[in-house]
Amino acid sequence: MSKRFPLLYLLPSLVLFLGILNIVTELDRVADRANATFERNFKRDAMRREGMRNILTSDVREFVAESLTSAASIDFAANIGSDLTLLEAAFEPLNLHLNDPRYQFFRVLLIEMPLDQPAARIVRRVYPSDTLVEGVDISSHPALLNFDASAMKPFASSNYISMFNADPILAIDESQPVVLRRLMLTPGTMEDSGWFLVISAGLSAMHRSIDYVGSGMLDGATQILVKTYQPGTDRCMFVYEVRVGPRGCDHPIDAGFKGYQTANTTADGSIRIVSDYLPTPTYRSLQEVADALPSRWFITLPILAAFLLFFGILFSQNRRQALNEQLRATQQSLDDSYALSVSVFETMTTRLNGMVEFAWSMYERDPDGAEGRYYRLAAQDFAETWLNLDKLYLSEDRNVEALNIPNWEMFSRDRIALIADRTLKAATTDSDVDVRLLIDHELPEEIPCSGYWFAAALVGAIIASGETTEAGFIEVRVWAEERDSSVIEVCFSVHDTGIGWTLMAPEPANGEVAVEESEAVVCLKVIVEKTSVELVAEHLSPTRNEHSFRVIAS
Repeated sequence: MSKRFPLLYLLPSLVLFLGILNIVTELDRVADRANATFERNFKRDAMRREGMRNILTSDVREFVAESLTSAASIDFAANIGSDLTLLEAAFEPLNLHLNDPRYQFFRVLLIEMPLDQPAARIVRRVYPSDTLVEGVDISSHPALLNFDASAMKPFASSNYISMFNADPILAIDESQPVVLRRLMLTPGTMEDSGWFLVISAGLSAMHRSIDYVGSGMLDGATQILVKTYQPGTDRCMFVYEVRVGPRGCDHPIDAGFKGYQTANTTADGSIRIVSDYLPTPTYRSLQEVADALPSRWFITLPILAAFLLFFGILFSQNRRQALNEQLRATQQSLDDSYALSVSVFETMTTRLNGMVEFAWSMYERDPDGAEGRYYRLAAQDFAETWLNLDKLYLSEDRNVEALNIPNWEMFSRDRIALIADRTLKAATTDSDVDVRLLIDHELPEEIPCSGYWFAAALVGAIIASGETTEAGFIEVRVWAEERDSSVIEVCFSVHDTGIGWTLMAPEPANGEVAVEESEAVVCLKVIVEKTSVELVAEHLSPTRNEHSFRVIAS
């Protein structure tokens, strides 16, 4: 008994010690992996925003370069007409490009140095067009600081960045840093005036343009901070919070997180600014993983209690081990299959959204053109494919709450409005149906409910009405109702004058033939059955139909 007694208690003690050590070590590893995942996801979001900035600025540079190419072909010395007329023809395409909401952070001023007023700098044309500024002498304006036109050769440029207050000349409506490029066209002669350009880009306005572009994308505009400063001196120029706007340089930032850093330099290397991308508390609350881990004592204490039961399961452990191994292998196979299908679903929906954005961007370039109809039809096909993907995903009893689609955890008023408007246009292609979109002005910008499934149900209902309505109208309304202080119902309804469709058709009895339903109605049924979206009511009549839905948000 004396020999067996130490062995009897030594083995469970050793197992207990090793178990606790393994748990503590694994918790540290999980926390490290969670932090690494957070940093990787944040870097991805920051790089995506930086990529949108690069695309916008690259587009504008291309627009300006096209006009400069036309201007370079002008022979000012041989011209017997008006230099202004020739320059207007060269730069007029800028009006079409820069009037796009995506590019309105950019402004181009065409400046004349009159022959009879050598010291004057007269604004002759503004792109995008602004007649109130034309004819104004800006010779003393800060935009011309350190700019010596007499020392400039044709098509040479001088660049700098400075902080500007609200300024009608540069179309700046709030204090922000502005990047300026002064580009000489022709220095003038004894017989002709000189001409040059002032090209400005407000950094705060640029970020608002990026927010605008991001609001129409599936992933949306990620809520992060952008701190811009001058290298060397580290002097803060401004802080911008995505979806909010400019913040003061004293705005609190996450100093314990390295973030993501970019440095921007002009073509001639004369301007260099550094931007730090940092997470906001809202971003951390949505992405943080490590804080959700259970405490070490929370897991350790049950292990200590399990030690008391160790002797009861010791003799049956060997027989159960083989079964446990089999169960673990089966569970691992199921987990791998689930993870793969979720990853495929998320990837395909992201790609579909990219194709939708491309189709609409091509349509908006020339809505009345010959190809506009085909881009609208393509957008409708992509929307129907999106619905079918949702149906396939939900048909396998997936956990919709675990679906990791970035930035769709919240209902976004602007995003829903954009999706509804585009779907209405696409669903009524080649028809005489009038469309109406009514968004309640009291509807909050964001509500904590599933924006993804709300959007999917809205798209399905609009497509169903478009398939059954050949004349009259389709009207979509979106609003919110407050049930009490803690519960909000986000609702939408679709009214149409078509032949009608229904989600409440009774199951066919024995011998009866089921009524054939459109693919959109089938998909919508699955969404209502498997997600938080609820069908409130249906009203069908020979002249008007109405379908109402809601999502409960707490």
